[in-house]
Amino acid sequence: MLFIPLLNRMLTSLNKNELKYYIEIIAFISTVLPLFVKSLSPFGDMNSASVLITVYLIAGYMKKYDIKLSKFISWGIFVGGLILEFNLNYGIKKSW
Repeated sequence: MLFIPLLNRMLTSLNKNELKYYIEIIAFISTVLPLFVKSLSPFGDMNSASVLITVYLIAGYMKKYDIKLSKFISWGIFVGGLILEFNLNYGIKKSW
């Protein structure tokens, strides 16, 4: 919550391409990079601030540029996320 004023200023001051670039970089650092570099695991944890910042920026981007998703796509993302989470948790438990 401490970062919200800074993130809001970032959302209003950047143009569309710059904002997309920053979202991609933060998403890569918080989700993909920790899979390959174990010393970065605190940045990839689902409770970490970087993941929450990424989600906040994506939602701000969608609001700023009036991007609307249909109910079908929203449900598809939701169900796909649940399936992905289940498979990843099952894979992690099985590897232990």
